Amino acid sequence: MAFAGRITSWLLALSLAPALAACVSPPVTIPPPSDGLRSAMRDMEVRVIHASVAAAPDQPVSGAGEGAAMGALQGAGGSVFLGAYACGTFEPITCLFGLTLGIVVAPVAGVVGAVVGGTKAHDSDEVSAAHESLLKAAAELDAARGLQEAFAAAQPRLAPTPASASSGPSVRLDVAIENFGLESQGQYEPDVWLVMTVSGRVLRGEDNEELYWRTWSYEGSKTPYFTLANGAPESLDRMVREAYEMVAKRVLFDLLHSVSTEPLNSAARPIGTLAAKYMQRGSELRTYERNDAQLLSRSAQPTGRPARWPELPVEAMPAAPVPAPTAAAVNPPPPAPPAPPAAEPVLAAAPPPPPAPEPAAAPASPTQEGAWAASTANWTVRLELEDGGLQGSAYCRPRNQRYRISGTIASDGSVSGSAMPSRATFEHVPIRVGGTWPTIVLPVSTLCSETSLTLKPG
Repeated sequence: MAFAGRITSWLLALSLAPALAACVSPPVTIPPPSDGLRSAMRDMEVRVIHASVAAAPDQPVSGAGEGAAMGALQGAGGSVFLGAYACGTFEPITCLFGLTLGIVVAPVAGVVGAVVGGTKAHDSDEVSAAHESLLKAAAELDAARGLQEAFAAAQPRLAPTPASASSGPSVRLDVAIENFGLESQGQYEPDVWLVMTVSGRVLRGEDNEELYWRTWSYEGSKTPYFTLANGAPESLDRMVREAYEMVAKRVLFDLLHSVSTEPLNSAARPIGTLAAKYMQRGSELRTYERNDAQLLSRSAQPTGRPARWPELPVEAMPAAPVPAPTAAAVNPPPPAPPAPPAAEPVLAAAPPPPPAPEPAAAPASPTQEGAWAASTANWTVRLELEDGGLQGSAYCRPRNQRYRISGTIASDGSVSGSAMPSRATFEHVPIRVGGTWPTIVLPVSTLCSETSLTLKPG
């Protein structure tokens, strides 16, 4: 019965391939949450409210008999397919010759395919044992708990702060695992990969009103079927844990940090990456998939919001910070004794030297409170010490890209960390002491147009 189903699905896929090739939806742009919504996400509670049962992959062809039958079908069908392909590609004479040759050669190709298929197929007992192993490992997965732990590890500050604990978090993120399982490709030595679809709803804490909704679709890297089965459940657990970590980090980055729009194309989704579709309350619904009744049913008409949730265009992106000219610069006043210039809110210049020489300050330590900033033709950067770590943001003007920088400060005064959403990292960068002001020189050649960037206190 299973073999007959494989034959039917194989023939159906072959017949529908040309038609499905034309049904490709165009790419769309996925905006991040608006600034008004983002500003209220200071405290967030994450709940994994639903998790689907993990689906096991299809069982490979088992036994020499089934392998020979499948090979014969593939050989004969492939011969006829090539003949039909030649018929639609070349001139009439070539078409007739190709189609005739494909039909004549089909029996021979079927015999060859039967021999090859019978040789490649694994023993039926081996296939059954491997499949049972994967079924058992998949059934024992606790998807909800695993993803909840991944969110906690990805963003330790999700819990409400003491000041807001009495009234609860400002927003709640409800996560649902809508699709979760293993898919396979191939009949004899199939490859297996993990697929997962996660939806997230941002709800206002005071009245549970849905403000933003989005889904993320994950496709993992491929692993040979029997390699995964022989190492189950450890191999499967490791594969799932890596997926949870990636999904949790991406969801939190898209909701809390991302400021750039994200083009998506469902026709060319790379393996091991995430795609997404979104909806924000008061906006039009956009999706890269067609005929999605469940998604379309979630569209909502704009309604009133409290003052703390202002309506902003979904596509609104914050521009690069440009200091506005002061009144003194536009209409210079009469000559007067010079006054110290006002410090800029973000891009603070290095302070003037002190009137009397002082001993050089020691490199910053995790117990010190301070901040560093820099501004060049390409960069705007600000970093701060928070809870013994380094946190901040950077904006690259040539690429119109913002980065979230986080790192740690070691006891020797060096800095290590990373810049999201890129994979750029920096390790053991010293905090240099120049005069009385410690500076940080970050290597940024992989992120923008400069080889290094000197951050001064500010």
